[in-house]
Amino acid sequence: MRSLSATRTDHQLLKAFAYSLSWAFPLVFGLLLPWLFSYAWQLWPLFVSASLLALALLHPAWLYYPYRLWMAIGMTLGWVNSKIILTLLFYLLLTPLGVVLRLLGKLQYQRKLKPDQPSYWHNSQPSDRSQLEKPF
Repeated sequence: MRSLSATRTDHQLLKAFAYSLSWAFPLVFGLLLPWLFSYAWQLWPLFVSASLLALALLHPAWLYYPYRLWMAIGMTLGWVNSKIILTLLFYLLLTPLGVVLRLLGKLQYQRKLKPDQPSYWHNSQPSDRSQLEKPF
């Protein structure tokens, strides 16, 4: 997909939207969810799919508002999911790792300033040519 924002005259993008939803919508709402939750098989997703295909073939400009609604839902879900995933990653992976490393004394930085030194600055040593030939 070229862009998340389509214009009414971008028929190629609107058709691609309709084609992708016309197979994904009945697959998810007509087959997968009824199978997972032991519901009866639904026919309404097939009607939604058929209407999307008909609009894509006959008048793609009418798909503009369903496209905008779908993209708004998708962007909102993406924003929420990214916040949830990043929060879980931080609190379930990075925080325990930091606590364990702190308890073991394996942190890669020096936290306390030595009283005899006025700053954290470490003078670097110039490297010789042999290190530049084979750096690893």
